[in-house]
Amino acid sequence: MAAPASGATSTASRKIRRLGIGVILVTALYSAGWYYAANRIESTLHDMLGRGGFGSLDIACSNLKTGGFPFLIGFTCDKTAVEEPAMGQTLEAGALNVAARVYNPGTALIELEGPSRLQLEDGSTIEASWKLLRAKIDAGFSGLNSLSLSGNEVKAEAVVAALFQSFSLQAKAAEAHFRTDGDALDSALLLREFQWQETGGEPLLPPLSASVEAVLNERAGLLKGRPPVGKAMTGIITSLKFEMPGGLFGELSGPFSINDAGYMTGTFKTRLEKLGLWEEVLNKAFPEAQSTISGMKAMLQGLASGGDAVDVQLQVTDGLITLSMMPLGHIPPI
Repeated sequence: MAAPASGATSTASRKIRRLGIGVILVTALYSAGWYYAANRIESTLHDMLGRGGFGSLDIACSNLKTGGFPFLIGFTCDKTAVEEPAMGQTLEAGALNVAARVYNPGTALIELEGPSRLQLEDGSTIEASWKLLRAKIDAGFSGLNSLSLSGNEVKAEAVVAALFQSFSLQAKAAEAHFRTDGDALDSALLLREFQWQETGGEPLLPPLSASVEAVLNERAGLLKGRPPVGKAMTGIITSLKFEMPGGLFGELSGPFSINDAGYMTGTFKTRLEKLGLWEEVLNKAFPEAQSTISGMKAMLQGLASGGDAVDVQLQVTDGLITLSMMPLGHIPPI
């Protein structure tokens, strides 16, 4: 009986050894493949950065290194910069970390450190910092299919050239989501506890939470890295909401267009709640326009039959905002 037991033990030992050798071989092959792919990615990125192989964009990524072994693959940069010479726009920021799962390299998570500085075509600038800024991308061979951004404790200083003014902005949380839908670009933005003020001044409004969902026709190319041809475009705001402490609420939706000069035209279905609170907030923010604001409130209450909420139609014509023929303000060119 001893001989059969010895043979069975020997057979089991051989199977275990073969399994161990197989695991070692698979691990070695996987590791070799991972490092080969990482080296190819690093070499390709270095080549593309060296010859400006990103379409109309010039991208800088200092001290580029690949990493993430064993289950992730990606790269890091100590500092980053993006320039679009044709439009005169630049973006500078801190360290960049990009990582994707090995089995799904088209979907990647990105973290960017601040501070950053953005310069726009018209001379406007935005300098920003944040506690955490993350992005998720879904890419194919033709470029990005979707992009999601989220940030916490975001602060920014903006100089708006068209207004000859500078503003301080901050938000407890901010999100932006973009997705291609055929030739259209679906977009959604969210701000929580957002505040803005003229630099060095008092907050213009109480903490504000806002969200907007919009469809931009024939703008899917923006995610593919193709710059727009001119400013003219059409789209629809499916929902734009504002909320403030005390129950102040506003919402609008409707189609719009932007002409070659960047001015907006559109007709928007609008709902306002807490009209008395709207008057109080706007009077504080724009004291020089108190008579206009009070007149607008009286008109809205008339339309609401004395109530505190109203549904109206807001008209924007080449940037000029009117309500029942009463001018309310002007939207600068985009």
